[in-house]
Amino acid sequence: MAQMKIFGIVFAVFFVFLVGCKSESSEAVGKESKSAASKALNIVVILDTSDRISKEKHPGQVQRDLDIVTGIVDFFEKLVRDELAESEKIEYLHRLTFVVPEQPRVPQIPLDIMEKLTIEDSGNGRSFPEFKKQKSELLPAVKKLYEFVQGHGQFTGSDIWGWFRSKAEFYLQGDHNYIICVSDGYLNFDRDIEAKRRKGTYMRVGELRHVENWQDKFRREGYGFLPIKEENFSRYNVKFLMVEIALRREQTTGVVYTQDTDIIKEYWGTWLTSMGITDSQFIEQLNPEILQKEIKAFILSL
Repeated sequence: MAQMKIFGIVFAVFFVFLVGCKSESSEAVGKESKSAASKALNIVVILDTSDRISKEKHPGQVQRDLDIVTGIVDFFEKLVRDELAESEKIEYLHRLTFVVPEQPRVPQIPLDIMEKLTIEDSGNGRSFPEFKKQKSELLPAVKKLYEFVQGHGQFTGSDIWGWFRSKAEFYLQGDHNYIICVSDGYLNFDRDIEAKRRKGTYMRVGELRHVENWQDKFRREGYGFLPIKEENFSRYNVKFLMVEIALRREQTTGVVYTQDTDIIKEYWGTWLTSMGITDSQFIEQLNPEILQKEIKAFILSL
């Protein structure tokens, strides 16, 4: 009889322990979602529309970009729903914006497209209906954006450096800013354009990839991007993620220049750090499902 009582006590303690663990696990998952919902997230997506989206050179890239955009917008919708459900408010604080750096000699994206590339609460008391309207306009606008760029057949180089210099600060707000850059990782222009630009506003990866101690050459001879000294983005708490890095190949053999990965990271990482953006990640092209998981994890890394 005593043994049965002891067994009953042990079983009861074990059951309480299991319920407690399960409860803590559920709370942890819930807290992750709630922590994102309760903070105002500002997400800026940079779309590199250089020759990486050329139909001839990279026929499948536009669709990959559109899938990435759709995934980000869908995830953003979940953040909005969670915020509205958790706070029982009639407005949300998150903002999502897509931007396109200029290309020299290439016509600018029409205003009627660009003005539809932001989703944010308008404050009119109709938060979710307004969100659905903005979403329904944004996705087709992004598609038209790519069609417009491809239709002109000119790809002179996406000036991401210039965007940070003159426009980035206008898109940052609050304490939780995320910049997602959809790019092949290279910042180059047509040769005649580079001949007229200052060194440090474009990359010279080809001059480094076959140098054994390229890091020393990079620092000693000033290969990095020119710093933007007048801006200090650290006050905006900016996290940076570059996706879709696509390494170039040797023209005759098709061999991938794998050494370019480290050079690309050195260019961007050093430059971002100089501007106060110390949290940066760089991802080469991945399976779309895995990539979407990485993007979500990046946004949730508060």
